[in-house]
Amino acid sequence: MKKISVYVSNQELKPSNYYRIVQYCNYISGTRIYNIYNTKIFELLIKHRDNRLFRKILEFILKKSANHRIIKYIKKDLKDIPDYVIVQKSMTKYNLCNKAKRLLEKILDKTTLIWDFDDNIYEDKQINEDEYILYCKKAKHIIVVNSYLKETLPPKCKRRIKELYTSDIQMYIGENKLEELTNNRLKNYDNSISLIWLATSANLKYLMEIIPALEYSAKVLKIKYNKELILKVVCDKELNIKSFFLKIENIKWTREIAIQTVLESNIGIMPLKESNHTLGKGGFKLIQYISTGLPVISSNVGYNKEIFKDDIGYLIKDDKNISSWADAIVSLSINKDKWIKCSNNALKVWEDNFNAYDVLEYWKSILK
Repeated sequence: MKKISVYVSNQELKPSNYYRIVQYCNYISGTRIYNIYNTKIFELLIKHRDNRLFRKILEFILKKSANHRIIKYIKKDLKDIPDYVIVQKSMTKYNLCNKAKRLLEKILDKTTLIWDFDDNIYEDKQINEDEYILYCKKAKHIIVVNSYLKETLPPKCKRRIKELYTSDIQMYIGENKLEELTNNRLKNYDNSISLIWLATSANLKYLMEIIPALEYSAKVLKIKYNKELILKVVCDKELNIKSFFLKIENIKWTREIAIQTVLESNIGIMPLKESNHTLGKGGFKLIQYISTGLPVISSNVGYNKEIFKDDIGYLIKDDKNISSWADAIVSLSINKDKWIKCSNNALKVWEDNFNAYDVLEYWKSILK
């Protein structure tokens, strides 16, 4: 049996760590997962990120702790050399201490490195320069979420790069369950429509941009069709904003609650603004939504465009125009036949193009 060490920042608090690799480890024998960031310290840092002084203190503690844990885990691997080391994004965004650097180079000389990332991690400062250069040199496989990220890597890496979307085994509803789920979702369709926005707090700024459009949609639906529009914000931070027609429900993110809320919603939304950061994204929330047959509305940015293989909802090209989002929301809120068509197409697009079980088979194939 192959031995595989998986190094992640923190599988509990970093969704990308979990969905890119950790969720598949339950299906692959011989894996051991190392969390570089101490959960309690990292949780405190997330909670108090708006307090500059406290955040600075916690950042210092987390950096020291991360280096200590990296040294401990690599020493463990040096005693029992794994066949593969997988690094999801980076060991740490902080600079490695000299001892951690030496040990990292030592273990990578003795095993096969697989490096996976799904954001523009170098530009976003999610990896330190020494690690980045080392992985570009040492990785046998470099796995990225899209072609844009592929182009950010040095030319010498190109032949080792594989593009692999991010998906979710847990949220997929499975075969022959869509009809029952559709009936449940449409029970209150004549009275209320639930939008879901599922993301981390770093993306709240994109949601804020379209709040006027959502408020306008809510006004149209209430006055013309006597329907209530509900926005469910599933996030690690609340959306604190006043609205008149739009009803906002803040829901604290956990994996289980996220799944349940998607299953109870009518439309999934993913607004973005184009930048070097968002072009590196992989449309993961859209992929989660459609794995349950949920119609979607998203900004026409980056990889989001790749997900619209069929009519699964609306791609919004002009985010500055309130009516662009409003027209899409109202359309899916009053045209039941259109909604059902998009729902059926959404699930099929996931099964044919973004199936998490295909990702699992890929991981199994390179870890033989």
